[in-house]
Amino acid sequence: MNTPAAFVELRLVPLACMAWAVTWVVVATDHGMVLAPLLGLAGIAVAMAWRAPGSAVVLGVLAVVHGGVAQLRRVLIHQHPVSHARGHYELRGRVISSAELSGGRNCLTRLRLSRYPADLPVFHSCERWQPERGAQVEASVQLSDDTRAGLNAVIARLQDGRVIAEPRWWHDCANTVRARFIDLVQHTVGERSTGLIPGMVFGDTSLQSENETAAYLATGLSHLSAVSGANVAMVTTACVVLCRLVGAGPRLQCTAAGSALVAFVLLVGPEPSVKRAAVTGTVGLVVVLTASRAEPLHTLSVAIIGLLLWDSDLAVSYGFALSCAATAGIVALNPYLYPRLARLPIPDIVARALSVAIAADIVTMPLIALMAGRVSLVAVAANVTVAAAVAPVTILGLCAVVLVAVRAEPLAALLLHLIEPCTWWIHRCAEFYAGLPWATIDIDSGPHSVIGVVLACCWFLVMLPPRRKGVGKKEGAPQTS
Repeated sequence: MNTPAAFVELRLVPLACMAWAVTWVVVATDHGMVLAPLLGLAGIAVAMAWRAPGSAVVLGVLAVVHGGVAQLRRVLIHQHPVSHARGHYELRGRVISSAELSGGRNCLTRLRLSRYPADLPVFHSCERWQPERGAQVEASVQLSDDTRAGLNAVIARLQDGRVIAEPRWWHDCANTVRARFIDLVQHTVGERSTGLIPGMVFGDTSLQSENETAAYLATGLSHLSAVSGANVAMVTTACVVLCRLVGAGPRLQCTAAGSALVAFVLLVGPEPSVKRAAVTGTVGLVVVLTASRAEPLHTLSVAIIGLLLWDSDLAVSYGFALSCAATAGIVALNPYLYPRLARLPIPDIVARALSVAIAADIVTMPLIALMAGRVSLVAVAANVTVAAAVAPVTILGLCAVVLVAVRAEPLAALLLHLIEPCTWWIHRCAEFYAGLPWATIDIDSGPHSVIGVVLACCWFLVMLPPRRKGVGKKEGAPQTS
């Protein structure tokens, strides 16, 4: 059966959806052993009805593999002693993430326990306990049920903890560079840039105040302080450009970019957003190395399938869903939005920025409404206003990290001074838009409100003027985030 050209790029999307759906029912429900096979059979039936026996086989394999991996992790967690313990408990684990603010003076640190295939969240006082990432620790904790959807069964609140083994050398190097960079930021730039630069460079929000965090959330700018595919793209692209300038071939370019990607992941840490970005970057490098041309949705689908095998908990992660939705939305809606926005009496670069921002906002707005019970009305305006300032901060900030690593702090400080006006502008925009009377609206996070948000987004798309003849016909590949 001949497949229409319009659907060629979508052929991997059903596979990614099957992997996600099967993993979700196993992780989020108690009936995964029944629902996962039913989903697999339903996918096979649809593929056979579409006369695609090859797709039917692949769908069945993905249902078995992803469902089996998620169920195995669930069994291992159920058999672990920590899953059945409540109250006081002594545990030993390795710190896998830097401390994250979780409200007030409380922090959240994630531990990896032996034979426990999920991250254990440990809540503690930020001032009382600050273990380095990669350190082996012993901790006295109070365990209670984890009511969130996911594989993890318990959450822990720290009573006392101590380091029993220092981080491995690569973790120690990364921790040292991070600490020196953050210290340099604190002594170099002003208060309005201190919390934003580490966040935009490698996702460290420890220097952001509660008011800053609230402003970035209200204006849809919080994604700037999370490691994403954009960070990975900038790291790998910079390496490729440098290698080309010295006359290196494609294989050497990919080797250098891959090495830089590994170094970046070690510097940032294995948080979920970093996993997403790293896998997407790896897929892109493979595409370049094999001299093939991958469509954006192909890359996204492959990344989803691989990431869900790596970490089954991503199936119930709002961050993962928002990241995937934003990328897919930009790919799918940008060709529709840009020709229509080009009719407006605005510069072309503004029309392109608006197209990307609106596409990402439309597809993520229902998810944000479901997650937070509120919708930002200024997110598009805020993201367009700060768009020109984002790339300089990220690129020059990463260059400053490299200079800190080679102990060239004076040059790194010069770069920080250069990007300070950009971070000041982003901070001021966040404060301005967050202070508007209707910056956000609170809604019921139930299904009716979410359906209303979806319908409102659809009506917005329908009410756009028709595209101007000749605009957008020769556009290149859509941008991705």
